[in-house]
Amino acid sequence: MQEENKKEKDPGKKTSGDRARSRRRQRGAAAGGIAGSMHPAIRGYGLSLLVVIVCVGLLAWCGRQNGGQEPSTAAPPASESIGVLQTVEPVPESTAAPAETTTAPPETTAAPEETAPAVPPELLQKAQKEGRLTVYGSGSEAYLAAAAAYFEELYGIRVSYTRLPNSEVYTRVKSSRGDPPADVWFEAAWDPVTEAASEDLLEGDWSGISFDPYCFLVNSEVLQSNHALTPDSWQDLTGEQYRLMLSMPDPNITGAGRRLVTALQQLFGKEQGLDMLRAIHRNVGSYGARAAEPAELAALGECGIAVCLFSDAVQQLRNGNEFLIPVIPEEGTPFERNAAAVFRGAAHPKAAELWMLFVQSAECQDLAARNGAYQIPEAEDALPLPEIREFSLKVSDLMEFDFDDAKENGTTYVNDFYTARIR
Repeated sequence: MQEENKKEKDPGKKTSGDRARSRRRQRGAAAGGIAGSMHPAIRGYGLSLLVVIVCVGLLAWCGRQNGGQEPSTAAPPASESIGVLQTVEPVPESTAAPAETTTAPPETTAAPEETAPAVPPELLQKAQKEGRLTVYGSGSEAYLAAAAAYFEELYGIRVSYTRLPNSEVYTRVKSSRGDPPADVWFEAAWDPVTEAASEDLLEGDWSGISFDPYCFLVNSEVLQSNHALTPDSWQDLTGEQYRLMLSMPDPNITGAGRRLVTALQQLFGKEQGLDMLRAIHRNVGSYGARAAEPAELAALGECGIAVCLFSDAVQQLRNGNEFLIPVIPEEGTPFERNAAAVFRGAAHPKAAELWMLFVQSAECQDLAARNGAYQIPEAEDALPLPEIREFSLKVSDLMEFDFDDAKENGTTYVNDFYTARIR
């Protein structure tokens, strides 16, 4: 079976090491091109501007010496500054109940600045009258904290937030019987949020805020030492040259692994998909207990190819691992989707409605990458991640994933995968 699925490689195709070196040269050339393209006139204007700035500074100093007051310089709102990208450690899926966090009380309830998302004045007034909001978040804790703090800064509404795994949020809200302990759910995974919607636990529809495609993260040094080429497709992963070099999320204990197994059977058809998964299984050296684990192993050189989420691959690339090569499989790739929703029976419904407008805006979604969350934002005017260009990721690369089929038959897909791989 492996020989039938093995894909012929072009003898003139570059090796993994060649690709890695080529990428480093391209990055350097791009940086040099930007710096070297500055027009001489612009550099001349810079000198004139410097003279003006010095003169203005001297006049301001003289004014203060004569008893004048120094003008105040308020810090710009978070949405106007890209800031320094922060990296955070992956948040463990702990079942222990974490302490609720409350952001600092706002000093004013003044209307937000012009950079805030546009909201109906009547909604803003009612939300501010409620004065509070409680948020459950299931994604990055740093992004959750930043979003809560900025919402409070913009609208003067006190925000309490708690980071919990998706499964625990679902269990808490379901057991609350119409009196949920939080108002909204932030960065909820697709499986639990759709399950909550089907059980009438949500008020209205949930909204997507980001998506996260699957990809390969290739350690070029490991592949080169094993005389293996960089894979371009799902079919390539069945080749004997990758024996025990792969790592992917475990379908039995991770939502990412479950989605992956389901998606490949949808993409290639039931029988062909199972045949491919069986052949890929023979090349898997480890199944990750967390979605991020395969990418971490690739960065450590403990596997040659990680089948992982885009966000986890970007995290490792931003850690400076230049020997890693990102690949979007040529047949197409499935994706995860993160959502926001209001719980039915929320104690602060207007503040929750305002939160939903906020989290769907670029002003909120731009906070994600600044706080170590590298999913692709859904807001049209959000800042694009530069890694999208490096991955050569296009919308056409994303497969048509049948979410209804996955919800109805996901368990069957996973069970069939386990049955097929032991044949």
